[in-house]
Amino acid sequence: LTLVSIIQALALETLWAELAEEGELAAGGYDGIMAALQGTAVLLSIVVVWIFFAQLVMRFVWVPGLRDTMAPFAIGRIEFVLAEFISAGQYGLWIAVLSLAFFVAHVSLLSAFSRAAQEPENADYFARMPEALWRRHGPSIGAMAVLLLLAGVVELAASEIVTAIAYGLVLLVLLAQIWIQRIYWYRAVS
Repeated sequence: LTLVSIIQALALETLWAELAEEGELAAGGYDGIMAALQGTAVLLSIVVVWIFFAQLVMRFVWVPGLRDTMAPFAIGRIEFVLAEFISAGQYGLWIAVLSLAFFVAHVSLLSAFSRAAQEPENADYFARMPEALWRRHGPSIGAMAVLLLLAGVVELAASEIVTAIAYGLVLLVLLAQIWIQRIYWYRAVS
């Protein structure tokens, strides 16, 4: 969790530096709106990653494996790329890279869950875990699918309005992930 905190702090610093140095926000217009939407998306993704790892550590007893210790670096690198490429003009590709963060987080979650399921202290939680694959993996895979769909729409439409709307939907996906994490937390502690 300390490692995740450090990486998230560095991602926040990268985001701040990118927004402060580039000046797109101050320029206003379409570029300013897109920089604000992308910056907000990066900030929300940092919050989602923090909540995800904090809950993972607080909810379960488990011994992290090598993949678990590498995941924060991989997700952090993706966040750095997202922050660095704010207003770079590759809006569809940017959304696709964000979906990659969801993929890495999901693989990390599967690894951690497989280790946590082996610990007797977690037996109650895993006994209540839904059997249906769509209920266990649906939110993550759904978010990845929506983001990839939005990335494709943005690339194919090549329209400022469509891109701005797609980025509004990206923010909704990220806010939904925060809400889902809240639900998971209350399920785990009740």
